[in-house]
Amino acid sequence: MSVKKFMVFEDNVHEYNLVVEETDNGVEYSLFMSEGEQWNEHARGKLSLSMVNDGNGVTFSKKLNKMDYSDVFAVRLLLNFENFLDTVPKNKEKVKIIEDKIVVEL
Repeated sequence: MSVKKFMVFEDNVHEYNLVVEETDNGVEYSLFMSEGEQWNEHARGKLSLSMVNDGNGVTFSKKLNKMDYSDVFAVRLLLNFENFLDTVPKNKEKVKIIEDKIVVEL
């Protein structure tokens, strides 16, 4: 099973580590807080959120009813990264959203 590790930077600060691992349950994407001093000591290196894509859906490591903004960020980052890894090699067509004269490509 392969494991790939990535570093996530915001404003040139190493904020997170993202680990992608192929498991028997599917592809697992795990987002860990970095060891940086911007995090409280008890939070450094801890898992923020993980998700598993089993090919039939996505499961998160915690229940996401009412999310605070850090959870929203983590979900968005994991989903966007999974989508990036899924679409780059296949050159899928981008989604276009059009409002009046504004075009947004995702």
